[in-house]
Amino acid sequence: MERLVVQKADAVVVVSGGMFEEFKTLKPKRLVMIPNGFDTADVYKTDAVPDQQFTISHIGTMSAARNPEVIWKAIRQLCDENIFFQKDVKIQLIGKVDFSVLESLKTHKLEDKAEKTDYLPHAEAIQRQQSSQVLLLIINNTPNAKGILTGKFFEYIASGRPLIGVGPSDGDAAQVLNETGAGKMIDYEDVDSAKQVLSEWYALFQEKRLKVDASEVEKYSRRSLTGELAGLLELVSHR
Repeated sequence: MERLVVQKADAVVVVSGGMFEEFKTLKPKRLVMIPNGFDTADVYKTDAVPDQQFTISHIGTMSAARNPEVIWKAIRQLCDENIFFQKDVKIQLIGKVDFSVLESLKTHKLEDKAEKTDYLPHAEAIQRQQSSQVLLLIINNTPNAKGILTGKFFEYIASGRPLIGVGPSDGDAAQVLNETGAGKMIDYEDVDSAKQVLSEWYALFQEKRLKVDASEVEKYSRRSLTGELAGLLELVSHR
């Protein structure tokens, strides 16, 4: 049934490069990738000021499958090696957090560094994104991980704050980060790379120079993406 629908359709739209490769094998007439994006009206309306502490923030649900052990290990080691980092770092968890994540923080002796907020309205969540020093994104470690591109990911890259992701370093999200310069993707077990990135960003934080000069972010705005979809509808309607 899926093959029939895909092959009969005038056009098939997918939201990631991984899905593009998957659906290409079904031989559609026309296959187009239009990813999720961010709402410009949301992300450009705040007057957020960067936090005074070196905040590393995750906004959204952090389930057991999204527990970023690699980040907790890196933070623990940096705390042990750098007394200034230990004093400045703060982990902000905004949204539902699984009990196993809190236990993991205790295991790494980071519970005193973590601040948990159960829920914030979307506008406040956007403001916290833009005031955080670093944003944390976790991609579930699943067989389709390379093709996952969430809506929150695009809000993150539009925030103007550096993003550290945990996921496949050769996946679609990593490609967008490399393309835009909005952050770095760390593989699930690569503690050394996580430490290196956080250490470099902390040094810039100390000099009050931690920011990202992201490029080509605007093409992921929903206004721009809607334009792509409108163009596709125009094309297929005149066939």
